[in-house]
Amino acid sequence: MPCNNNRGCVCLSDPTSPPEKICIRTQRVFDACMNRITQENANLNVNFPSTPVKFVDGRSVSSGVVSDVIITPQPCNPCSRVQYSVDIPMEIEAYDLNGEIITGTTQLSINRDILLKVPREAMIPTEVQITASVRCVRGNLAGNVLTTTYCATIITKIVAEVELLVQSYGYPALPNCQEFSEEICTGVFTMPIYPR
Repeated sequence: MPCNNNRGCVCLSDPTSPPEKICIRTQRVFDACMNRITQENANLNVNFPSTPVKFVDGRSVSSGVVSDVIITPQPCNPCSRVQYSVDIPMEIEAYDLNGEIITGTTQLSINRDILLKVPREAMIPTEVQITASVRCVRGNLAGNVLTTTYCATIITKIVAEVELLVQSYGYPALPNCQEFSEEICTGVFTMPIYPR
């Protein structure tokens, strides 16, 4: 933990004043859930720079791209059926014929069919946002085809960029950084950080 988090006061500039109402632009999460998936005997076509002979490791390199989203409201249910596909870029490490580790690339496609609370249609649209992490725990190579068991964690969120009215207690009081300096600029450094 950075030492600056342990020092100073993150507090009100005037503790006696009531909180101010301000409008902020932020991403609102309407609903979210997490899936943990274990898939055995998955076949992936991997692009290697040379001939692989033995699998070493495999993992996702980004969260992936969501496509084919279908949202279907369910009768007598506050949740909607959310169907989508996600394509997750992967890097696979293997030994080549010379005993050197080589890295190949592939893409893992996963389909999801879940229930989430989706708000009614509005001018500002909601979207399905995912965070995915995949790890290949074991695998066998036959040429460029990897047969693997992978473990995937997928977090699915229904989000929208919105403006919210919230109570504000002012700006935080930031502590000074711990670094050496001569005290010539004291008057300048006492200026407020934020406009008032």
